[in-house]
Amino acid sequence: MSTRGAAAGRRTAFRGCPAWGAKSATTVLAHYVRLESIPRNAGDWDLTVRGAARLAATLAERYDDAVLFRDLATLRADRWLFTSVDTLRWQGPRPEFEPLFASMNAKGMWWARAGAIDTVR
Repeated sequence: MSTRGAAAGRRTAFRGCPAWGAKSATTVLAHYVRLESIPRNAGDWDLTVRGAARLAATLAERYDDAVLFRDLATLRADRWLFTSVDTLRWQGPRPEFEPLFASMNAKGMWWARAGAIDTVR
């Protein structure tokens, strides 16, 4: 498991369990390897980690979130979501975004971006 599923530092993209920073997640996962192997009770841990009781309590409380974030952070190479990388190319604002821009008093911004994209094509 990546430490991203458990870590909750500011630079971590996925918020799994509060109190689980990079150091605690790395230490615990290096020892237990898998999230499922970490005992729910800190008294059952066979390693010394600062704040173990809080870490164990947080993991028990937010276990489903940690599993979900691990799943979201897992790269899947066995399926394709698009046929070509060209389909990912941004082609400017779509017409359905015009009401959104209008609601933010930014309709001119939408037209400017749409016009700029048309001149590049």
